Amino acid sequence: MKPVWGVSAVIALALSASPATAQDKAKTDACATSPTHACVLDLLWDQMARVPRDYQAETRRAFIDAALLTGDQSLIDLYMQRTEWRNADALNASYINLAREKKDRATLISHGDKAISGVRYDWYQLSALAQGLAEVGEIELAYMVADLIPHGDEDSVTTLNLHTHAREVISFHHAEPISLRKWADDIATGEGWWTEEDLAWLKSAPARTSDLNAFSAELQERYRADGWKYLRALVRLAPQMTASRDAARIFKAHIETWADPRNNDAAELVLAIAARATPDVRTAMLQAFDARQPSPPPR
Repeated sequence: MKPVWGVSAVIALALSASPATAQDKAKTDACATSPTHACVLDLLWDQMARVPRDYQAETRRAFIDAALLTGDQSLIDLYMQRTEWRNADALNASYINLAREKKDRATLISHGDKAISGVRYDWYQLSALAQGLAEVGEIELAYMVADLIPHGDEDSVTTLNLHTHAREVISFHHAEPISLRKWADDIATGEGWWTEEDLAWLKSAPARTSDLNAFSAELQERYRADGWKYLRALVRLAPQMTASRDAARIFKAHIETWADPRNNDAAELVLAIAARATPDVRTAMLQAFDARQPSPPPR
């Protein structure tokens, strides 16, 4: 649940709930007279018992997002008290995500400076923060934050992936001129996503791409359990795979079946594949991709 409520909408929702008792009605009447943030939260919280168990965690997240939107620290504190949150750092993800949505440069820089100075953020928060900083043009700070994520040879695949993805997003938003092909090549050569076994396989794979039908089946079988690695392998092997005679038809069929234009991550990788493909395959892919764009709703 991702609320975009203004304060007036939250008040209207709270006051529209049917009072269950005389005490509830008195509280509703009092709130209608003086609708403070905390008063509205009280009314909303009273409805929590009516929310099905499966949706309670989602509803609580909506509450804290609404509190953050108001910027009222007393309301945020009250929420944490109600939900028994023990660690104020748990709010960092909400703050960062909200700042990214609002393009709140000052808040993102503040968190970036804290991260650089040694304040603890988890790996996912650092990755999101680095991407948010890049999106508002703070490229240098974004790189510094991204490099706080462990990315050495001995580190886990999880942190390597988070670090690699953050740097890819930063590269995409970099203010320096960069060609589409250079951006795609950077994705293709990034090794943070791959194990040593993957790299050995990718190195030997181009020799087998002349029989594209057989090789496509081999590639799909290898990365059946990880669609993102499959797409990245297509980016990496696109020059060799798209040189094959039947490549335009096969790659066009790929776009028609799995490349949802509404998924930003998938769309970026499709463009990266197209940028490294031969001209005829690139044309076929982009035409198929354009054809899959969702139509506007009828007026």
